[in-house]
Amino acid sequence: MYVKNDCLTSSQAFFDNMKNKNIVAWNSLISGYSFKGHFDDAKRLLNRMKVEGIKPDLITLNSLVAGYSMCGHTKEALALIHDIKISGLTPNVVSWTALISGCSQNGYYTESFEFFVQMQEEGIKPNSATISSLLRTCGGLSLLQKGKEIHCLSIRKGYIEDVYVATALIDTYSKSGDLESAQEVFRSAEKTLASWNCMIMGICH
Repeated sequence: MYVKNDCLTSSQAFFDNMKNKNIVAWNSLISGYSFKGHFDDAKRLLNRMKVEGIKPDLITLNSLVAGYSMCGHTKEALALIHDIKISGLTPNVVSWTALISGCSQNGYYTESFEFFVQMQEEGIKPNSATISSLLRTCGGLSLLQKGKEIHCLSIRKGYIEDVYVATALIDTYSKSGDLESAQEVFRSAEKTLASWNCMIMGICH
């Protein structure tokens, strides 16, 4: 509860007073620090977790990957993907999507595509969140043809009805100058504030 309400000091105090700390409690606090960009605190907890005999799982490490990625620390996030592998675990779609999404959000569009290629080479299939992030990358680079390819992929995979995918498609087509396709997606999509904004901004530009 404290972590969700951004009260990390209270979360830490509550955690320290817990007699039996299970992995869910460790992961919750590490995730809280990671998403706030407090990586020294997150790593301190990670080391303490190991000392106390609790082995980090994929959720633990993915939260750190996501935190680093969101803050634009791509090298650190990629290093954690490597750490996941050497720990005997396998990076999953959440791991890779966190990395791809972070790159896209921070304007590292080329890296976003490169990590998507690596993800595919390792046999990890994308989910709707991956597709949304890739479309954001296409919009950032005005890659109309690549956006159309991902649009086709989202149809094949059944992601086209996902509101985030639809909004990302509208954004991609609008930024790439294809207003007709943007309007087509908009007409069939669930209307949200974000989709309206993307459509309006596309028309204004």
